[in-house]
Amino acid sequence: MHSARSGLIGFLLLGWIVAATLSCTARASNGDLVGGASDIEIIGSEGDGPLQFDRPRAIAVAADGMFWVADMTGRIQSIGADGRHRLSISLPETNLGKPTGLTIDRDGNLLVAETHYARISRYSLDGELLDQWGESGKGPGQFILITGLGVDREGNIYVTEQGDRNDRVQKLDSTGKFILTFGSFGEEPGQFRRPSAIVCDDEGNVYVADTVNHRIQKFDGSGSLLKIWGGIGEAPGQFRYPYGITLGPDGILYTCEFQNNRIQAFTLDGQPLGAFGRVGSEPGEFLTPKGIAATPDGGLLVADTNNDRVQRIRADFWKKGS
Repeated sequence: MHSARSGLIGFLLLGWIVAATLSCTARASNGDLVGGASDIEIIGSEGDGPLQFDRPRAIAVAADGMFWVADMTGRIQSIGADGRHRLSISLPETNLGKPTGLTIDRDGNLLVAETHYARISRYSLDGELLDQWGESGKGPGQFILITGLGVDREGNIYVTEQGDRNDRVQKLDSTGKFILTFGSFGEEPGQFRRPSAIVCDDEGNVYVADTVNHRIQKFDGSGSLLKIWGGIGEAPGQFRYPYGITLGPDGILYTCEFQNNRIQAFTLDGQPLGAFGRVGSEPGEFLTPKGIAATPDGGLLVADTNNDRVQRIRADFWKKGS
């Protein structure tokens, strides 16, 4: 499998090594969040068996630390907080494409963005399909390509969507009933270009990884724009394709960047707190990460996509050097 992708990975490494070097320089001047290899656990390897991955791209964590990982095999694996494989869900339809978004609802169930099938599926923690809704289209409650899912304190579900210039966010209730939509395709404030992930805070605010606009946008629960930060680059507070976003129990917002191969940490008002990562395959290095999720103890799990693995970064890691 790796041999089929060796040309792509070689191109990525050559094309982004300069950006990665600049990123390291920027981190050093911005209060680098430092740690060692003992603070990072590598979970999984390339393959299609238990605890193996083919380009993992989405990750979600339950309240007890158990987590789910979706990859390009069309499987979603459940892994215990101890790092052991629990079970796998094989989605019934994957020929059109694989899921790109996962989250946990207020009842502890798994929500899956079946991206290319214009629907959301809900599974129990035992892998039983509980519910499913959605259809193709641009109307309320319809979807083109679903990319990310977030759940607010009331159980409402926020959906990022892209494709056919239908880039927007929809807000649904916990049963999938349409409430409202906001955003459109474009570069202006409140517009999106390939929004890829979304997360909600305890105050009801919503944060969107506006990926191709290289920024984060913050909204209230009614879709009113509150804050924008970012812009293309490698400096602190800048991005190159932020694909993943998560909120830690410490109130820190984390993003992972597909092209800068790093994690950045922010206050909820967008003030950069530090960054970590560079291109590579050693612990703490990344190759086009697409997913990130905070653990209940304040650590992080990163879907290290083209390294075919998950990296677990312990909570203490983020406290060092801060």
